[in-house]
Amino acid sequence: MTSDAGKLNQLIWLGAAFIAVGLLGFFLASDAYFAFFVTLALLLVGTLPYHTKMAVYLSVASFSSAIIIPFAPGRPFLWEFAALLGWSGLLVTVAMRRFKDDFGNSIRENKWLFLGILGYLGVLVFTIYARGFGLRVFGSEQMGGRFYFQPIVCGIFPLIFAMIRPEEKTMVRLLILQYVLSLTYLIAEFSFMYSPREIQFIFQFLDVGGDSFTFEKQAANFGFIRYSSLVAVGEAMILLLLVYHKLDDFFSGRGIYLIPLAVGVLFMGLHSGHRIIIADVFGIILVVAYAQRIYTARNLLMTVLGSSFILVLLYLFIDQMPMAVQRGVSFLPGLDVQQAAYDDGFGTLETRRMLREIGMEMIPDYFWVGRGFTFSSSDSLTMVSDPTGLALHVAQGRFYNGLIGLMVNTGVFGTLFMVTLMTGGTLLALRIVNRLRILGCDDMFLRICACVAALWMVAVFVFIFLHGDSEFAMKKFSFQAGLMIVCDYHLKMRMLKT
Repeated sequence: MTSDAGKLNQLIWLGAAFIAVGLLGFFLASDAYFAFFVTLALLLVGTLPYHTKMAVYLSVASFSSAIIIPFAPGRPFLWEFAALLGWSGLLVTVAMRRFKDDFGNSIRENKWLFLGILGYLGVLVFTIYARGFGLRVFGSEQMGGRFYFQPIVCGIFPLIFAMIRPEEKTMVRLLILQYVLSLTYLIAEFSFMYSPREIQFIFQFLDVGGDSFTFEKQAANFGFIRYSSLVAVGEAMILLLLVYHKLDDFFSGRGIYLIPLAVGVLFMGLHSGHRIIIADVFGIILVVAYAQRIYTARNLLMTVLGSSFILVLLYLFIDQMPMAVQRGVSFLPGLDVQQAAYDDGFGTLETRRMLREIGMEMIPDYFWVGRGFTFSSSDSLTMVSDPTGLALHVAQGRFYNGLIGLMVNTGVFGTLFMVTLMTGGTLLALRIVNRLRILGCDDMFLRICACVAALWMVAVFVFIFLHGDSEFAMKKFSFQAGLMIVCDYHLKMRMLKT
């Protein structure tokens, strides 16, 4: 009887499968888009209990990539879709108790970080109510709704990372994959600049950075070629080197090939023309060096000699280097770069100085309630009368200083909550570094923890002092905070074992 019942169940499921395949074939013939979305909806419902775990894994793997959801309105990134999975699966995860039993400890240990996130998201919701929410995909004349959507969606990252908490080996694999997938931006940019129309379909799957359009026009008009994606790719390749090798290896026999390789990667990144890559790379190396305890007299002497040699070569041969590289190092004193490279770099600094001054003047007008992130689509027309883009940046609320941008766009309360988040995250990063100084950095997971903490500290410094975009603050900091929560937990477990 049991065997017959089992066969009957198999026949029922087989019949249901045949009916489903037949219906799918019918809808594919009549309306392929309808069939696609129905299938996608069924898959999402069927995998609902696993959405939170999928959100963590997908977001870590794709956060630095150019991969987007194909044919979706608004061209959302894959990691944005992953964050949405976190929200859709949160209630099911809690109801089915598919979370780590002690995840509450991570929340209590980082209470200021979570308080900052909750408060900032609350300020954004109030700002939407007060200032409106612009989405062109719904036919609105106002734009900028994505800058509300991203932080609200990303705000869940620290919570789901604490709940799911991937294992050490999984974190290593996912982060290495993330660094490798940064190459997708390079593929997209080169396809945009040089590919024939026959392969333009690639942009249904990969996004092109906003700077790529500007740099392409710059190259066409002035012959000044810059590759925006190389800054992200260069930083990712430096991180890969720091994951696979201890910094001590650079001062050993392996330095014969590691040092030229690292310098070559940095030189490649300078072809973007972005000076920020120098601050990012050196900031990361300084923090990682402190975590790995390599500040010895011998290592410092070798660093000074090696850096001096590289600078001598730079000053001797700068006139033979590409214009983008010359722009990237034009801030160095006494460097004889071409006038066009100097003017472009200096012009950017001057524009940002003016934007900071304008932002400071606007703060009293939006002190209690920020102006929000929405702006009119007609603001782009100001580029005709103002080629510097100054008026456009002001209209969009972009001042290239994190705190000024927060004060104008989110008001004093949004700024205070974001500072609370950054303070809580910085305390967490320091705790990770101190644990690493005790445990050492002898395996890849420990070195990844050092890189994650270093990325946070550099990101906070750059956000406040060099190049802060307030609209991307929550996106960047919440994801990095989630990674640090996982790293801190595993480091704590290792210390308890030893």
